[in-house]
Amino acid sequence: MGRQGVLVALALVTAGAACSDDHAPLGRRAFVSKANAECRRLKQAGDALRSAADPAVTGDEVTRRVARAVGILRRRVQRIDHLAAPDPLADRVQRLVSTLRDYADQLEKLGRRAGPGESFAALQRDNQERVQRLNDLTNEANSLAVDLQLNECISGTP
Repeated sequence: MGRQGVLVALALVTAGAACSDDHAPLGRRAFVSKANAECRRLKQAGDALRSAADPAVTGDEVTRRVARAVGILRRRVQRIDHLAAPDPLADRVQRLVSTLRDYADQLEKLGRRAGPGESFAALQRDNQERVQRLNDLTNEANSLAVDLQLNECISGTP
């Protein structure tokens, strides 16, 4: 569940990454459509984290690959934060932003703990408390995505 939970949150990170240049609030339908389109485009961050989970990757290389995924996450979260969500959704979008920032922080801390010769799987096994926190954040982000009707951002969505 650990790695899957970590990977799922990456799909959630683009829940609203389509920025509005003039900051005029989008309508609900437009927001959901653009956010779901962005969720489909987050392959890059998921690929970076999946590459860290390759059993042949260990130590500093795990740290570098996790850091790459975290960097992508943070850029997306910044875009979410700049999204002009419609007023009825604004508070929930901000909670999603806060959850995803916390997730990025926790993932970065996990990645930095990779020791020499340690795979991502071993890193997760040795850091169950942090992995549980990541899973909790994933569940929270999933719940917000459901509430916001961001179906492309929810775990298990094809």
